[in-house]
Amino acid sequence: MVVIFDPQDVLTDTAGCRFIAWKRMAWEQGILYDEDLDARLKGVDTQGHLEEILRRARREYSSAERLALLTRQEDLYEECVRQMGENALLPGASRMLRHLRRLDIPLAAVMTAGTAGQVLTYLSVRPLFACIARQERMDDQLREVMERMVVRPADCLLVTACGPTANLAWDLGMRAFLCDHTEGEKNLLRRILSAQTN
Repeated sequence: MVVIFDPQDVLTDTAGCRFIAWKRMAWEQGILYDEDLDARLKGVDTQGHLEEILRRARREYSSAERLALLTRQEDLYEECVRQMGENALLPGASRMLRHLRRLDIPLAAVMTAGTAGQVLTYLSVRPLFACIARQERMDDQLREVMERMVVRPADCLLVTACGPTANLAWDLGMRAFLCDHTEGEKNLLRRILSAQTN
């Protein structure tokens, strides 16, 4: 069975970088961005996030300016993630991945949009993954993993902290379970190994 990770909040945590990038981009435009607004926008897509920030602006922004702001935010985010380096990994994540590989369990990853989803490419655990999908849509990423790993949906287990991503996996016939960064490496490893034997 292939274990597919959706890294954010399972293996990595870049929420601090997300906040720093949005805050700095907003500050450069003279717009206040604080912890309260950040918490309110958790789970909102990037476009919606920008729109909510620009509601606080003193002027209107053209489509080209909005695109430039999204690019700026992404650049700031990437800079922060690169600076975080291995600190982007949650405690025990590397140990858990290495343990799974020692058991000859193939690993893959899907990458959410933006730098948060690409964080694995900057980390030492990158070589542990046989496949990292990068299609635009998450369902296409899951299909890409199956094609490249030459497995059926029933032979895949998705580990994610995102409900909609789990739903996509279930719709494709994969097994999936939800977890988050509070679960801890040992419990998560136990759940993965249990799913392998069932």
